[in-house]
Amino acid sequence: MPATPPQTPAYTCGTCVSFLDIDDDTGYISTLNPRASTFVPQYHPIEDASEEGRIVDDILHTFHHLFCVHDSELEALAQQFADSEFPIDERESMLIDHEEALRSTLHIPAQKPKGNTYSRKKGGRR
Repeated sequence: MPATPPQTPAYTCGTCVSFLDIDDDTGYISTLNPRASTFVPQYHPIEDASEEGRIVDDILHTFHHLFCVHDSELEALAQQFADSEFPIDERESMLIDHEEALRSTLHIPAQKPKGNTYSRKKGGRR
């Protein structure tokens, strides 16, 4: 008989969680170090009056403008499409009616009983 692998994960912090604790919220042990030093990002703040700050502001203003223009153009095109009416000839009308007739005869699963189903279990017998 082959040897079975251990059923517990190898935690380096000295704790152990079994597969029975998977559904339990307290079963997951954090591996974060509570004594770790505070995270300080490595970037430097940009001064508002600097040349770099002016360039960043210009880029963001341009991006915001282009986004708003593009968004309003798409909204106008969608509204134009929704308001448009296309002439339908007799052949297309016949095909649409045929499609609707086919769609109305598609199989629809039976509706499941709702409410009190006590008397339905035995086919109405008491």
